[in-house]
Amino acid sequence: MPVCVYEGCFSGSKRQDKEQIPGVHVHKFPKHPELRKKWLQQIQKGSTVNYVNFEKDVVCSLHFSAHHMAEKSYAQKVAGYSPKNNRRLKPDAIPLSVEGIDYDDIPYLRSPLVTTPSGVFSITHFEESSTNKNVQHTYIDKVGEYNIRSPSGVFNVSPIESKKCCVKLFTGDNKNVQNELGVEPLGDNILDISSNVLIERLQNDLEQCKKKNEILLTKNNKLRTTVKTLKDHMNLEDNRFESRFGKLLSNLFTSTQIKFLLHPTKKICRWLPEDISSAITLRSVSPKAYRYLRNKKGFPLPGLSTLRSWASKFSVEPGLLHGVLSLMKSKGDTMETNDKLTILCFDETYISKRICFDKKNEQVIGPHKSVQTVIARGLINNWKQPIYYNFDERMTKEILNKIIEELSEVGFNVVAIVSDSGSTNVGLWKSLDISINNTSFEHPKLNSRIHVFADVPHLLKLARNHLLDSGFILPNGKFIGKNILHEVLNLNYGKDYKFAHKLSERHLFVEGSGRMNVRLAANVFSNSVSKAIAYCGEKNCLDKYNWKEVII
Repeated sequence: MPVCVYEGCFSGSKRQDKEQIPGVHVHKFPKHPELRKKWLQQIQKGSTVNYVNFEKDVVCSLHFSAHHMAEKSYAQKVAGYSPKNNRRLKPDAIPLSVEGIDYDDIPYLRSPLVTTPSGVFSITHFEESSTNKNVQHTYIDKVGEYNIRSPSGVFNVSPIESKKCCVKLFTGDNKNVQNELGVEPLGDNILDISSNVLIERLQNDLEQCKKKNEILLTKNNKLRTTVKTLKDHMNLEDNRFESRFGKLLSNLFTSTQIKFLLHPTKKICRWLPEDISSAITLRSVSPKAYRYLRNKKGFPLPGLSTLRSWASKFSVEPGLLHGVLSLMKSKGDTMETNDKLTILCFDETYISKRICFDKKNEQVIGPHKSVQTVIARGLINNWKQPIYYNFDERMTKEILNKIIEELSEVGFNVVAIVSDSGSTNVGLWKSLDISINNTSFEHPKLNSRIHVFADVPHLLKLARNHLLDSGFILPNGKFIGKNILHEVLNLNYGKDYKFAHKLSERHLFVEGSGRMNVRLAANVFSNSVSKAIAYCGEKNCLDKYNWKEVII
């Protein structure tokens, strides 16, 4: 819908901030050139409109009076039909000006009285004649000059109240009009009249305005006080709701995520380290689940680009990972004391002797033979986090104490360490004075003891290797070796149903890296193998192998 061409009129506009008046319709410009000029004069009168497109621009019905609208047809009158809006204009209709003045009208024609700063005057309409087109009436007072052009008639101006004013009547060059009016031009003659009444009236009006202003100021102050009270009450209720909402969701979401849930339209300026830590953990578990929760379910999670940015800035230089410790400190503020009881697990892992290039730090890494890795795990709560690594390094007492002290600084208390029974770790145990009779050592910072445990999977492999290599001599002097396992395999050979379905020659003939396979060692000492030996022993198939000492 096109917008009205009048200055300051927004009829037909689609802007949301401009309210539309119902029942307003628009009219196109007429085709007749002379009528178009008159329309343009009315539009430009008292406005700054310079250009009008007669083919596309329109004028709304607010700029037309009722007498501009076409009357109802005879059929409508007979039928008693009354349309809601008279949309049709008369053929000679001309819109009003910006001030609301008709094209063939003057402001003073609508009221018998004209009030100026100098006085009040009455206007009498004598006649309408084509000879009166050049008549001009002029009011002159101390404030300004008032010109009235009357294309529709001749008017007489006379003062009503005695004011100090000057009145001049100019009738132009038309002598017939002067004779018809019966007046002569006053020329420069000035009529001075005193105006004390006007000053007194203005003073009274000023006093009334002051009183009204005081009343309005009092009401305004009361309303301001009421609004402030309501705002304070709303803020108090909002704070109570946010506090209760935060307590209910504190076990599931972080403080930043709770703020995002409370204010979903507000953009989060900065994610905290604990938010990034939990988000990276979820992302590592399942990238699809992370995208589903964030995009479909609307969970308050950082974007993948944010995680990549954090990961690119994360320092993972060999040694103690201080960035990880800072994340653990942030996360530990929301954890209970028992949940922060920590166990250190460390192991030396052999790696391929390759050379790598670190693009970020622009340095060459390798070749290395092994890497020492330390992982912190929760004793009660299920969590784990790598905190230290270094290449070609053995675990020493100094390194271990430093790691324990750093964890204590961030609020995590180490209560135990776990390692395998390798030669390097046995040397560490000796430096800590660990033996069969003493299985703990003093905490380097706290007044507590740290217990030492051997890695159970490694013990399982050592027991299997010793069984296959040498066998065991029990305290009663009886021998247990791998012969009993070979006999069970022979009994199973060629049969559809086997006694020990997990046992095979691969479990008994292990070499090289196979001796480090935990699954094979666990299968040898499994419950199914034990029951198979017991079954064969009861059937008198293993009498010479001390089968009763093998099973539990």
